[in-house]
Amino acid sequence: MDKIPNLYVLDRFEKAIGVLNPSLPNSCPFFDDLRTERIEYAYLTFEFSVPADHPQAQNLVVGNKIVYPLKNGQFNLFRIINTEDDHNDGQYIKKITSENSAVGDLLGNIILPTTLNSYTLQQALSYLLQGTNWQVGDVELSTTQNLQFDDVVTSLDALHQVMDQFGAQIEFVVQFSGLQVVNRLVHARLSRGRTLNKPFVYGLNLKGVKRTEGNSPLVTALYGIGTKDSNGNLLTFETYNPTLSYPYEKPAGAKWVGDQDALQQWSPDGKHIFGVYKDDKATNPVELFNNTLEELKKRTKPALTYEVDVALLPEDDVQLYDYIIVKDATFQPELVLEAQIVETKTSLTDPSKNQVTLGDYRPIQITGTDRIDQIKKQISETLTIAKGAAGTGLHVVANSPKPEVDGYYSSDPGYLEIEVTENVHLGSVSVFTFDENTTGTVKVQDGNGNDLKVIPVTLPVEGENIISIDYLLRKDVGSYRLYGEFDKEVFYSVSPINYPFDSGSFKVVGSFTDGWDIFYNIYIGGPGIKGSYGQDLVLDQVNSFVQYANGEAQIVADSNQIALGTVIAGKVIAPNVVTLGTSDDVTYYVNPQSGSDENDGLTSATAFASVDKVLSITDRAFDGDITINILNDVYDDIVIIGYQGSGSFNFQFNNNVITGTFKVQSCSVRVNVYDAIIKRKAGEVTAVAQIYTSNYVYFSNCTFIGVRDLNNTANATSATVAVYDNSFCYFYQCQMYGANRENIRASYGGRAMVHDCTGGNSSYGVFAEYAGFVGVRGTVPNASSPQNSQYGGQVVGVTSGNNGTTPSNPTTTYTSSWNSTEGNTWSMKYNLWRNTGEVKQGQWSTYGNNIGCWFFNNGPSSTVTGKNIKRMQFYCKRKATGGYGSTKVTIRYHNYTSRPNGQPSVSNEYVYATFNRGDALWIDLPTTFFAPFQNGAAKGIALYTASGDDAYYAIFDDSAILKITYQ
Repeated sequence: MDKIPNLYVLDRFEKAIGVLNPSLPNSCPFFDDLRTERIEYAYLTFEFSVPADHPQAQNLVVGNKIVYPLKNGQFNLFRIINTEDDHNDGQYIKKITSENSAVGDLLGNIILPTTLNSYTLQQALSYLLQGTNWQVGDVELSTTQNLQFDDVVTSLDALHQVMDQFGAQIEFVVQFSGLQVVNRLVHARLSRGRTLNKPFVYGLNLKGVKRTEGNSPLVTALYGIGTKDSNGNLLTFETYNPTLSYPYEKPAGAKWVGDQDALQQWSPDGKHIFGVYKDDKATNPVELFNNTLEELKKRTKPALTYEVDVALLPEDDVQLYDYIIVKDATFQPELVLEAQIVETKTSLTDPSKNQVTLGDYRPIQITGTDRIDQIKKQISETLTIAKGAAGTGLHVVANSPKPEVDGYYSSDPGYLEIEVTENVHLGSVSVFTFDENTTGTVKVQDGNGNDLKVIPVTLPVEGENIISIDYLLRKDVGSYRLYGEFDKEVFYSVSPINYPFDSGSFKVVGSFTDGWDIFYNIYIGGPGIKGSYGQDLVLDQVNSFVQYANGEAQIVADSNQIALGTVIAGKVIAPNVVTLGTSDDVTYYVNPQSGSDENDGLTSATAFASVDKVLSITDRAFDGDITINILNDVYDDIVIIGYQGSGSFNFQFNNNVITGTFKVQSCSVRVNVYDAIIKRKAGEVTAVAQIYTSNYVYFSNCTFIGVRDLNNTANATSATVAVYDNSFCYFYQCQMYGANRENIRASYGGRAMVHDCTGGNSSYGVFAEYAGFVGVRGTVPNASSPQNSQYGGQVVGVTSGNNGTTPSNPTTTYTSSWNSTEGNTWSMKYNLWRNTGEVKQGQWSTYGNNIGCWFFNNGPSSTVTGKNIKRMQFYCKRKATGGYGSTKVTIRYHNYTSRPNGQPSVSNEYVYATFNRGDALWIDLPTTFFAPFQNGAAKGIALYTASGDDAYYAIFDDSAILKITYQ
């Protein structure tokens, strides 16, 4: 075997820190290596393993790089994206996965919409690689093209668009000399492939070849659809009835043509497998039919792929894009086709693993949609996700408070603190002014307040003024300030604000005033952003989102399901398809004190611990009635977002108390709430009940308790209840107390019906603004004034106010969260901390048991010692590797603020939770944990099981969150 070349390990600053080679003494060996390269989207990865206990293994961490030698004297540069410790045949090994470093480099650079006229490929590549550390290499074409980018795209996406338009093929290489990367080159080849004359015959001399037939794109009949005429009618061949020879058929009046042979061969049920062919060029039914028939002939045969042992091909003469002749005698008549090498797999240590994959010869065209699909599979949060949220594909609105609600006007300067983890384009912002012709200055600053861009502005109108910023926030800078100062008053949201406001790779993490300063409707574009075009993109702890259009929720989705107003599809096949029209009725029980989200929730004895659990298992679209019986006080927000259909949620609170916000948003299902006492939680300045963009919400015999404090608005509730954004809410015999302005607010088109309600301790009983409407039957809360309206709001039917029975001042309830300061694992076999950045439970094979610990310094103990704990929650994420698919985890507590020198002691009290690999879950901790944290005996969270069974082995991230609600 040829001498195995060195692999060089670079740190994230690209300093050489190690050499891998199984042949060199004192070098770290590598094995099970495989370099995979595919045509699609220039896919390039490198996987390998090393002994995990070798000293150099600690250098193989995520973010570090591998220099891989090629036969032409150049190199590939890979960035490590994942590592996994594993036990195999008595060896403790570390598996490393890396990808072409150009992917991360070029996905992080943004190309704004532009037109490049008469550009050569060399000029186009130079333009697209600006701002990156890659440069143009060999370019084998000199022709010119007009290039247009209608959308914000990444440099990587734009490169492939340009390569497609010029008909070139891309190659990424680096030059490595003196133990450092000296050049990163993007080559544009006229053709990287050659035609190899040797034929390969399936079933004869292609021993070891695997043939795969795929029928996923296959059809047996096609509908032909043309363009619309001046009246909006689509062109079809419905009226054209030609005489066809077997096997083709076109029934009279049909808009489709079929293949009867393909029907018999491929249909599982005797019915045609239909597809749709869209023809933008056909001008009449005959032309459309002929084009559709030709397309059908292409799509009635399955796609074939062949995996071929490289040893069967000419020695050292195989590469991506090469063409060979494949002969398949199993088809009648005999099939001979020209196939292209679409994938290569190469091993430096074991050439017997070398393989290529051959695909049917077809022109390789990676369309924009294909490209987006590829990015989605490889990058968890990218620009394409932001495009989908934005609707138009340009920019999205960052997550922020609603403008001109719960705030004040001031002429003091202010700023927002911003962090970016990708290159993000800051397009524009809105500033809301009190007067016309306000002048001032907006500045983009670094995190230390140094000016990067200064923009003098004049804001001509009262209200919203849009300011163009047009600045690229770079991930290598990371921290920024958006600063503003004006000669007249502008709007600020009242403090405190619960930072950060997370919009993916763009986060607002603070401000000058501790409220929200000056800037709203912040338009951003770039990889990993999350927002919604013109509206808020609502995110929660399970990464669900809502996309709006025209004020209505159009798409509601989370990691498990998606709800749409209308789905148009030729055929939907799934084990369980959520459909509007299901009418199952179900009753759940929730007991935050003694329940568990591991229960089934169907009886009071098997109650869930949280309302969130009920919501998480409820289909996003349903027509039945779901009843939720609350059996004890709730110390958390209840947020109901994005449930569609004609069904209903029926909350029976049984006079139990919820300390937190009750929010309904973007729901067409009806939400009914009975006999609830909803109290404002500490620090909350918005309404204790909030309704947004929802069809019908009904409160009966409920009490809402806010806080009125005219001397300290940061400690007060602006409105007790609020209805926004074209929602309708009916309040029947409810009590509302405590607000600096009104008990009941209807705003931005929200509609409220108030029927025999009481209360007070506010300025106004009912209040309408911005086209909001309040209708009254009977009494309203008896505030300083029973009603008021402004800015087009309307109140109708007020006759009198009623004080009701004023409740006693509620005990203030607080909720605090702490991020872990460290996560680590104690090896009981080796008596040491593993220091791998992981938290493990259990043992694998013979490698001994582990105790996993998360530490939080003295944050929890200094805060809750001596307090009355009402609820404890713990958040952690299991890694996607290690152990079996589903594992029962034993969660305990410990009494350490940081890692002890020896083996940690853990509690006898515990709670079980089941994690699948990759799960990130919030766990309600049992009441047996409360007293140890209240008296200072407990300070952190641990994982430990005495079982030596591999089934209990699991690996978790070293970061976790502990959240405690207390009085």
